[in-house]
Amino acid sequence: FWGELGIGSKGTDTHVPTQVLNLVDIVQLATSQDATFVRDGAGAIFGWGKNVTGHLLDGTAQSSTVAKLVGSDSPVPASVDLCAGETQVCVVRKSDNKVLCWGKGDDGEVGNGKSGANNIVKTPTEVVDAPKSKRVFCGRGHTCAVSLAGQLHCWGRNSSAQLGTGSTVAALTAVWSEQVTSVTKAALGIAHTCVLTNGQVRCFGRNDQGQVGAGLGSATTVKKVVIVKLAAKA
Repeated sequence: FWGELGIGSKGTDTHVPTQVLNLVDIVQLATSQDATFVRDGAGAIFGWGKNVTGHLLDGTAQSSTVAKLVGSDSPVPASVDLCAGETQVCVVRKSDNKVLCWGKGDDGEVGNGKSGANNIVKTPTEVVDAPKSKRVFCGRGHTCAVSLAGQLHCWGRNSSAQLGTGSTVAALTAVWSEQVTSVTKAALGIAHTCVLTNGQVRCFGRNDQGQVGAGLGSATTVKKVVIVKLAAKA
C-alpha cells in the first residue's frame, strides 16, 4: 500500500520474491509496520515505504516506492546496527557506539525523555542514559539495546513489564534491565521481550498466549525472567 516492497510501485501485492531496486552490498535488514530499512557494508541506511512521520528523514511525508538514502534532510551517521519498530527507527553509531533513534515516540520508544502523540523526532537523536552499545532491537512501543558489556537497557512502553525491570512503570529514557546479564541478542514483540544469554532463552512481559514460554496457565503478565525450556532434539 505504501511501497514497502521497494519495487517501484504500490497498491498491488507481489506473490513472488522480487528484487528491491537501487541496492548493493546490503548486510542488514529491518522492517517496521509499513516501511523497510537496510544497512550497507559502509554503514549507510536506506529505506522505503510509509513516511508519514518522517522515517526516511527527507524533510517530507511522502512515501517512497524505491530504496532511498535515509537522511537527505537530517543525515544518519555510519552505523553498525539497525532496528525498526512500529513507529521508531534506531541505529548504533559506528564512531562511538551510541544509540540514536527517530520517528514517533508516543510511548517513549525513541528514548528522548518525552512521550505523547506530538513526540515526533525528525533527526537521529541520542537515547538518553543509554550506554555504549553493540546491538539495538525495536518492538511495538519499546526498544532495547545490548551494551558493550552485555547488559540490556530498554525504554518505552512497559504495561506488561516488557522492559525487564521487574515493574510496569514506563521509561522515557534507557533503564537497566538488571534481571538479565551477558546478553548477546534480543527479540521484541508487541508487549514481551526475549533475550539470548549464555545459551539460554529468557523472556518476560505479556504472556496471554504463552509468548514468554511460561505456559498458558501462568500469569498474564510475567515480571520476573522466565528461562524458556526448549524441547530436546529428536
